[in-house]
Amino acid sequence: MKFYKSIAKYYDYIFPYNSIQKDFVLSTSDGQNKDKYILDIGCGTGNLTLELSKCFKNVVGIDLDCEIINVAKSKAAGYGNNINFRCLNMLEIKNHFSLAEFDLIASFGNTLVHLKNPDEIMDLLIQIKEVIKPGGKVLFQIVNFDRVLRNNIKSLPLIENETVKFERYYSYHRQQRVIDFKTVLTVKKENRIIENSVQLYPLLKKEFEDILKNVGFEKVFFYGGFKKEDFTQHSPPLIIEAR
Repeated sequence: MKFYKSIAKYYDYIFPYNSIQKDFVLSTSDGQNKDKYILDIGCGTGNLTLELSKCFKNVVGIDLDCEIINVAKSKAAGYGNNINFRCLNMLEIKNHFSLAEFDLIASFGNTLVHLKNPDEIMDLLIQIKEVIKPGGKVLFQIVNFDRVLRNNIKSLPLIENETVKFERYYSYHRQQRVIDFKTVLTVKKENRIIENSVQLYPLLKKEFEDILKNVGFEKVFFYGGFKKEDFTQHSPPLIIEAR
């Protein structure tokens, strides 16, 4: 995907490793992790995947962008042999993994809403249901689009440090029910500006819950953050735990 390929070199400056995500994953487990298999969908440059490999028997990270995956592979050399990074479309997981292969599947970073519509989201969840073990858990993090649409939010918080400035803008098209997501990356030392745009599907909480339950996830929990804060209409993210 061109959107991420052009920023692969700077990805870790924009989205550095966040240990709270790992803590959240571990908090949903029963503590018996040494024999468990994990799938990280939309793994980016693999920071979370690599950290999870320290705790679980086998961890697979997939991403649609091969440049991003190449960065992840380059960082895996200092880790064990229980990590596998693959350039793969999330809508093809049933063709690449076995039935009931994974104990837990995670997809953070607003990955899910890069799918085009509810049908594609349901397709992915059906495939997840096939490759996850009975009773296995699936974890998601997306933006709270109920809040975005209700408050007509036009931009996300600025990300800035010594190396980059990353601006993010939303433009909602009601009739098509899509969001144009535009980013402006300023690479400070190179005095370089990289602009990108991609369409997102603004998945709402109730809609997401209905799809999960229709697919067969009987227990669905919603949080307002990775520390399992209560979800409210003001929560910036929507965190989901389902089984």
